[in-house]
Order: sequence, then C-alpha cells, then structure tokens
Amino acid sequence: MVLINRKDLIDLFHENGYKVTPQRLAIFECIMGRRDHPSASEIHSELKREYPTISQATIYNTLHILRDIGAIQELGFEDGKTRFDPDTSIHVNLVCTACGKITDFTDEDLVKAWIGMVEKTAKKTVGQRLDLYYKCTHCSRMVSE
Repeated sequence: MVLINRKDLIDLFHENGYKVTPQRLAIFECIMGRRDHPSASEIHSELKREYPTISQATIYNTLHILRDIGAIQELGFEDGKTRFDPDTSIHVNLVCTACGKITDFTDEDLVKAWIGMVEKTAKKTVGQRLDLYYKCTHCSRMVSE
C-alpha cells in the first residue's frame, strides 16, 4: 500500500507550485485516516466540525490537486458518484453493487502481472485502476432473508 505522509505531501505541494494551507492538510489527513473511499460530501461533513467555514469548492479543488500530484486516486462510477482512494499502489477495488462499499485487495501475483503488462506496453503510466464488482456479505444476507 502506497500512502504518503504529511512531509511528503508538503514537498509535493511545493514541487508543483501549490500553497500549503491548514485546510488542504486537513482534507488530506481526513482521507488518509479513512479506508472507506469517501466522497467529497463525506469529507466536507467530517471537516465542517473543525473548519466551520470550509466550502465545498475548497474540498473539490483540493481533491483535484491531490489527484493531480498523485497523492490520491479519484474513482468515478457509472452512477455519477465519485470517491477518493488514498492508496495509489497497484490494487483491486472490490465494489459492492448493492451498498457501494469499497474494499482494497492487494496480491503479490497481481502486482507482478501488472508491472509486466506495463513494461510490455512501453508506456509511461500515470496511474492504474482495477475494479471487481460483487455483493458484500452483508448485502448478500439481506437478499436471502
């Protein structure tokens, strides 16, 4: 799992010409403290308590900066919802088609295969994304009841 720390993020901001603000750091730390791939509105709701004046625009702008500098992945889905993943390493997003829960899965064989595939394409990649859709245990139980 590739998760960057606060110091590395500050360096990334500076290298890319962005100011480091308390709000930007709080947004980053909010995402890094979660494993549920939050949406922008979930991040906004969580940060509103500590930063009552933080706007949705600040959240969205910062999320796009974090995505552009490679600190997070933006995951758009067919239903129009966008979620944010702090893990930028090679992994599979296991997505429940009923409740939308996303769980990360990593496997050494997958990583080796992915690296081999990228090498064969001879392209400089800027990211990756692999999703598997299923019904989680909770939702499977709900259907059978």
